[in-house]
Amino acid sequence: MSAHDGRTGQTVWSSKLNRGYKNYYTVQPVGDLDNDKVTDFVQIHGGDPRPTPEEKNRPKGELVLLSGATGTRIRWKYVPDKHESYYSPQVISLGEGTKAILFGTGGETIPGALYLLRLRTFLLTGEIDKARKIYSTKDKGIMTPPVLADVNRDRVHDIVMATFNGSVIAFDGVTFKKIWQTDFKHGETYSTPAPGYYNDDDVPDFFVQYSIGIGYPIYFYARYAILDGRTGEIIIELPFSSVSVITSPLTVSFEGAGHDVFLYWKKDCYRHEGQIMKNQFSYSYHQSVASHTEFCRAQFNTTYVTKLLMIGQHIKPPGILLYHSHRYFHEENQYNLDSWRRDAQRYLLNSGADRDLYDEFNSFFSQVSKLSNHQFDSTGPDAVLGGAGGGTAGFGDYGNIPEYENSYPEYVSSM
Repeated sequence: MSAHDGRTGQTVWSSKLNRGYKNYYTVQPVGDLDNDKVTDFVQIHGGDPRPTPEEKNRPKGELVLLSGATGTRIRWKYVPDKHESYYSPQVISLGEGTKAILFGTGGETIPGALYLLRLRTFLLTGEIDKARKIYSTKDKGIMTPPVLADVNRDRVHDIVMATFNGSVIAFDGVTFKKIWQTDFKHGETYSTPAPGYYNDDDVPDFFVQYSIGIGYPIYFYARYAILDGRTGEIIIELPFSSVSVITSPLTVSFEGAGHDVFLYWKKDCYRHEGQIMKNQFSYSYHQSVASHTEFCRAQFNTTYVTKLLMIGQHIKPPGILLYHSHRYFHEENQYNLDSWRRDAQRYLLNSGADRDLYDEFNSFFSQVSKLSNHQFDSTGPDAVLGGAGGGTAGFGDYGNIPEYENSYPEYVSSM
């Protein structure tokens, strides 16, 4: 982890915490804690992506206060339950100048909780056990930071969280009691809800998305819905995609009630949009490798297609098509998989990565290549369809995409 001068890009300091192979996440400013006139930061150090889903012995997550001037640790403690953590911490106000740190623990297959700890308590005493447990799970962790927004109109930010166990929950920002909960059966998500004024009231609504399947890392399709911020009820559910999506949706805000729009990604099998995947693979492979297999190719002899859409109250579902990956296929896929492998190997060698990590990458890449049998064909994505037309005819012509031609022809004709 390092700090850089915003004007020159030069490194101000570099800091490395040496308690296991763990991730860094987005730091949050907490003001000047050590009286050196430089803003300091809170950080989570935790989470090791290498273990299999079945492995339960994971490195413990750490809550860390860092000097903004030097990157040195002002104070650190293991998280209260000693579980792993993949959570970017948040700083919230409790009123009267009191700040608190919001953080989560656990992973895809490791239970965890959402905690609240007063910043002053942690700074002065380091008593991590005084953290308040707002919510906990028995089988899956709290990995995705929630949205802080006022949903009960008391002028205090509440906590709206999309959990990895399929529930979207709103907690009161004063009492931390549950306001509402909406469940998505068999759903898991890495996405933070997007807040926006979709309907005509003065409470923000939320765009959420969930991957549906047998559980990490294998999913069959993705659901998209907009929830009423007052009640949590589903206002509208959008057409699902046949491939899971983990990118968080975004909000574009406009003046006036109900005028905000949401941007979201969909991923499908080309010419099989909206068909639920029945993922089949050999369980002799590591599941994380199997999850990288090209299931569209395996099931339909076709390729993935990615779309960026915009939806709002006054836009007919599934929304306005802003981007279609096949239109930019040649520009985005000039290099084959082998060239990507060589670039990654070069990076690992030049970055000083240890030999074990280098060998692990080569082993993983070989299995992915074997399962996917992936080749980028310079003639375009249509070539994998067994010759039906071949070449690139029709790519970039949105009128040839039936899903969008039938749903909002007025937008297709203007592209």
